[in-house]
Amino acid sequence: MTPAAWAREVAGYRHLLANCIRRELALKYRHSVLGIAWSFLKPLALTGLYVFATRHVLGIGDERAVAQIAIGVCAWGFFSGTLLDALRLLRQHRALLRQVAFPRELLVLGRVAVQAVELALSLALFQALLALTGHGDAWIDPLLLMPALAAAVLLALAIALVVAPIGARFDDSVHLADVLLGALFWLTPVVYATARVPEPWRAWVDANPLSPVIGLLRSALIAGEPAPAVAPWLLAGLFAAVAAVALPLFRRATHDVAEIV
Repeated sequence: MTPAAWAREVAGYRHLLANCIRRELALKYRHSVLGIAWSFLKPLALTGLYVFATRHVLGIGDERAVAQIAIGVCAWGFFSGTLLDALRLLRQHRALLRQVAFPRELLVLGRVAVQAVELALSLALFQALLALTGHGDAWIDPLLLMPALAAAVLLALAIALVVAPIGARFDDSVHLADVLLGALFWLTPVVYATARVPEPWRAWVDANPLSPVIGLLRSALIAGEPAPAVAPWLLAGLFAAVAAVALPLFRRATHDVAEIV
């Protein structure tokens, strides 16, 4: 199926997709007093903890450290949350999968969309908070921000399409992912800038596909941050191609998912 044909098929289910997104948001914060505010409060608390640890305990970081860590924490929460959600996704919707015939990737699109809304909200509130507290490094470059967000969402979509069938087949996948994410966190420039990584380890960090996305977001939202080494729209196009390859693999792996889950 060509990308255009797939887009037309998804457009035909746009009402179902919209309902999936609304349902995901409602269920996620169903019993919460603060609701979607947690999408900002959690990264805010983590940012405060990491800033204290890096600046006051380890004695590293410059005047841009607060903004760098805030953006890194938001991006990491987006990617790790998407991965863990995708592993649980098909099992959580087993009843719907057994009752209704529809493109299974709509569930993935809905979950990634929810995470993307939370990412955008968190970044916007952080920028407002930094501006209100007098941080001169808070700014917005829309020419970088748009491809940065597109790259983030497309990479998250590709990851979700790959791991969702794995989660449907292997019960231990979520537990394994928790362990692997703990290691991946330190290979991702969340609480540090890539420029601070010692040369022997730089290649490991550069090989991480999350690194250029976080770098793009920082360049778009922090004044004086180095320009990205990768052309922004080229990176977004690369992740779009990866997602396009992952889609038929997802469909092939989930053709009998209703019987598996």
